[in-house]
Amino acid sequence: MTGGVAAVIVAGGRGQRAGGDVPKQYRLVAGEAVIRPALRTFVDHPKISAVQPVIHVEDDAACEAATAGLKPFRSPVSGGSTRQASVRAAVEGRVLHVLVDEGQRVAAGQPLVTLENLDLESELARVRADLRVASARATQSQMRYGDFGTAERERLRLSQEDRSLSEKTAKLQLVSPIDGVVATPRLHDLIGSHLDEGARSRPD
Repeated sequence: MTGGVAAVIVAGGRGQRAGGDVPKQYRLVAGEAVIRPALRTFVDHPKISAVQPVIHVEDDAACEAATAGLKPFRSPVSGGSTRQASVRAAVEGRVLHVLVDEGQRVAAGQPLVTLENLDLESELARVRADLRVASARATQSQMRYGDFGTAERERLRLSQEDRSLSEKTAKLQLVSPIDGVVATPRLHDLIGSHLDEGARSRPD
């Protein structure tokens, strides 16, 4: 095959609406599994250089049997429990880096997009500076038998705030929730755009 186009064949559904014990992509129609002609159309196309099936984690054997003898395509990868898994921003921020491309295989937990939120990051830096001061004051108060209780309460409050802000800041890096293949096109168009909390990481 020649060319630079990749085809992602999403075949990880369970066929619940169709009923029956076998997912519909592996049911036989005219003597062959439904998934087979779908794959064949793409693997035989002269302008498609890579074909990536995405299947359910339990369907390795069924897919292998259904596609035996077809021209080579990429080894199937597992998708989400339904057809796809979306990546959403847990905190708002501006897209600083996009670390993957459409058609790329990714592992669960792999970084996909890095955001920046200057307000959040500045607040974390301020709290950490205040925490260092509060910790020193608590230590001094304990050594000098001063008002240790008040100083320690302030240190604990800032410690808790530091943990909370650190958790939020860590969420500025969006990661893949599953092993699979990136199916969103033009991801690099996101760079410089603002994502609200809960927004999906895909270009308009």
